[in-house]
Amino acid sequence: MKKIILITFVGIIAFLLSCDDSSNKSNDSSNDPVSEEQAKLNESLNPVAIGLTGDSFGTDATIAHNGAPLTTDETIRDVYTNLSEGESIRVGTIFTKHTFLKGEQGRKSDLVVTFAMIKREAGYYPDGGDWEYVKMPNDGTNNYLQNPNGKLPTTEDNINRGKIVACASCHQHPLAGSDFVFTY
Repeated sequence: MKKIILITFVGIIAFLLSCDDSSNKSNDSSNDPVSEEQAKLNESLNPVAIGLTGDSFGTDATIAHNGAPLTTDETIRDVYTNLSEGESIRVGTIFTKHTFLKGEQGRKSDLVVTFAMIKREAGYYPDGGDWEYVKMPNDGTNNYLQNPNGKLPTTEDNINRGKIVACASCHQHPLAGSDFVFTY
């Protein structure tokens, strides 16, 4: 009787050890590229330029912010990155730009939209500097405590994310500096 119990016990242990635990992995967000990318966006909080207003290049620009064509003098912008000071741009670099309406006495008012640029591998979008451009309108659907830089749209949303010509054309500005990156 002891042998049967021992053989049964060993059989159960062997069965349990051989089971594939992939059902548990599907609930693990660390294996989910969308969750990983959102986490990287959320961590991109190193300030680059805070309180920008006006046009640093001496020419007025009108930028569509959440459907409203606002000039740079009508907005205040805060720019952040995931780079540490002195670090070079590489694949995975993220820049975000929070765009606020300029309120009374030139102070920040409502957040209108957050933009992001995510550096992709060479060949992703050569005409856009191999950056993925992202637009995240502040339409009330994002919890900014949970996602301080906005909620990434799905990769299928090619209006607000991807190889956006309007973004790339502005970032090709001859005074923009290197790698399509500048604060405006």
